[in-house]
Amino acid sequence: MDTSFAKNRPKALVQMATGAGKTFTAITAAYRLLKFGRMRRILFLVDTKSLGEQAEREFLAYTPNDDTRSFAQLYGVRRLNSSYIPNDIQICISTIQRIMAGDDIKTLQENMGHYSAAFTLDRYGHVTPTMRRESANRMQAFISNLTTEPG
Repeated sequence: MDTSFAKNRPKALVQMATGAGKTFTAITAAYRLLKFGRMRRILFLVDTKSLGEQAEREFLAYTPNDDTRSFAQLYGVRRLNSSYIPNDIQICISTIQRIMAGDDIKTLQENMGHYSAAFTLDRYGHVTPTMRRESANRMQAFISNLTTEPG
């Protein structure tokens, strides 16, 4: 990554096996970008809520080698749960689903470079209890409107 940035190529690929410390490496890189690279804000993108929670815990626990303070004492870290981002937050952790909310599945498939919409749905199409409840409430409201006699 250092070589890419030194050559003014702001993209780099880091490929690591499961359990090899990808999150730790990403947090170290984020720290260096904020401290030395004059970045103002970094989006840490994950594909599941549980990975976002894990990343947040690791950011909060991280202490850089050149400072006795924790990452959270130096920089603001927040998992996004809306589109609002406070000014004092430098690390925004979000799921792909939150970022892409409102996009139709074909657009999402093409943006992600997936070979099929079915793959995209299988990978990112999670249903939470809240989503199930909201769907049931919309369905009930629709049925109620159908069965209500005009007044």
